[in-house]
Amino acid sequence: NKMREHIAAKGAMVKAGYRRKKEDRGILPSGVREVLVLNTNDLAKIEAATERVAARIASGVRRRKREQIEEEAATLGIRVLNPK
Repeated sequence: NKMREHIAAKGAMVKAGYRRKKEDRGILPSGVREVLVLNTNDLAKIEAATERVAARIASGVRRRKREQIEEEAATLGIRVLNPK
């Protein structure tokens, strides 16, 4: 493996020093923390959060439930990161 052998053209080897601080992980460049949402009950948990939070609807959620989640998020004023 040429990367393991530290051949310069193959890129830098990943090391523990590249990791972010624990409190900075999961924050998007806009400063918003992302929360995965599976149903409308998860939106209620987001609403109770004190920090800036945005919802990302899980990939397994299908059309009808996705529409319900998007409507509920709009009424609560929660931003959805992946609307359809």
